[in-house]
Amino acid sequence: MVKKISEILNLEKAYNEVLHDERHGQDFLPDILHFLDSKKFKGQLLQRVKQELDNNQFQVQNLIKMDVPKDSFFIRPGARPYLQDLVLYRALANYIGLKVDKKLGPGVFSSRFNRKKGELIHWGDQWLKFERAFWASFEKGFKWVLKTDITAYFANIDIERLRSSIIAVLDKSQESDCIVSFLFGNVIRPWAEKERNKGFGLPQGGNASPILANPFLSHVDALLSRNKNLRYLRYSDDIRILAKSEIDAKIALKTLIGELRRIGLDLNEKKTQILTHSQVEQQLRDPRRQDMDTLQTILNLGNEDLIKKLGMPLLNDLFQRSFDSSNAFADRHLRFAINCFNRLREIYRGKNKEIETVGMKLIDKLKSMPGSADTFSRFFSVFPQDTFKKELVKFLKGETNIYEWQEMCILDSLLRFQSFSQAQLQVFRDIAFDRDKHSLTRSKAILLLGKFGNDHERYHLMTKFNEEVDYLVKRAIIVATQRLSIAEKNEFYSTVKRTDREQAELVDYIKSLKEPIYFDDYVPLPVSPIEEQY
Repeated sequence: MVKKISEILNLEKAYNEVLHDERHGQDFLPDILHFLDSKKFKGQLLQRVKQELDNNQFQVQNLIKMDVPKDSFFIRPGARPYLQDLVLYRALANYIGLKVDKKLGPGVFSSRFNRKKGELIHWGDQWLKFERAFWASFEKGFKWVLKTDITAYFANIDIERLRSSIIAVLDKSQESDCIVSFLFGNVIRPWAEKERNKGFGLPQGGNASPILANPFLSHVDALLSRNKNLRYLRYSDDIRILAKSEIDAKIALKTLIGELRRIGLDLNEKKTQILTHSQVEQQLRDPRRQDMDTLQTILNLGNEDLIKKLGMPLLNDLFQRSFDSSNAFADRHLRFAINCFNRLREIYRGKNKEIETVGMKLIDKLKSMPGSADTFSRFFSVFPQDTFKKELVKFLKGETNIYEWQEMCILDSLLRFQSFSQAQLQVFRDIAFDRDKHSLTRSKAILLLGKFGNDHERYHLMTKFNEEVDYLVKRAIIVATQRLSIAEKNEFYSTVKRTDREQAELVDYIKSLKEPIYFDDYVPLPVSPIEEQY
């Protein structure tokens, strides 16, 4: 007899992974509290999911969507399920990913599992393995390199073809058939039917979709890996094929294009190059990599004298040279440097002039690097200086503030500052009450009004609660009104619990707090600053 889906899946493990990813910046569209409130009611949440699964009543909600800019100004569609759906989606992806991992070729590095532990290996570790494998092969006599990636990979995945691909590599059993059937019938297909191209696309953001996307390319991976004249390497949609001759590289490109077209995918022509040995050295080998490794080692040792004598001069030089127009690796060096500054926040805390120089350069980069807004905003969260506050609010008011995702990131960083003038608060009011704005940006502005506004401001937010229909905005209002008078707050929260069951657990969480909170005060810094350079 086949087990129930709720018995097959490890929902608790998936929940813990979702919260970990959320707190470590691995979600394009983070929750205002990083789901911290759900920890108080974790048991109830998981029990609800199990009961709905057992009673065949589980239905996914619409995805939360927001366009996410790249530094090239191109926009990719970001999407995140609501928490309950996200936990189930991750649990389903974990089940399938662990089962199919042994079928993936050695040249596939993205979303791989430690099969002994049953855990997804950190993406940063896998990217470094991808890089090392590339250079190891390059130094063994492969003189030509095809470098390319797939255009709009996740958005163009054909759902029915993906289902067939997963079934083809998954060991046949009633249990696996049950999981695949539920995943596509009750989760992915309902989401895909609401996309612009019906029947296509996985939500971008988090780890579940990359896990599920791997089998979609399994035939392509296997075909190109069999060619002994090539070394095939893939990390998600980033593909590098090393060849011993130019003609082998050209044939590989022709084969790759044809096989991808068979499954409805195309290569990005602008990012596709066949490189000679010398071009690989110039374009792909980072001349500062050794400096970065040295700096990382110094930081990991944690010796303050060593950091001050060697680390800080090296870091400052790396940062300054990241603005050199001739530096082909400038963006990588800049992100790496920012993460190093964040790791050294205690040492740099009193060095206001040095930090001000760094921060003002980042503010100047907001216009040209919108896709790095999360990394930049993390810096401002760690170093909330008044000079930055003025310039960030000015940016929000300006004509170059055109990306809602960037706006959301900046608003989030401003929550860590100390105070705002009435003129600055007005900027937040304009965003908070503009219903043409995205609910995630409105939510951040509402939190800023709740934290830095007066009682009248918070009372006004409370009166707007019943006018709002968006779950995320209403969630933000509940968090923003924590400093109402006890009588007003208790009456408001009692009314919310009575009339809005979706928000009842959040109300109980807020009421349990000893001090108001408006954000998760954990600043998600990478374990190693090298992680985010890619």
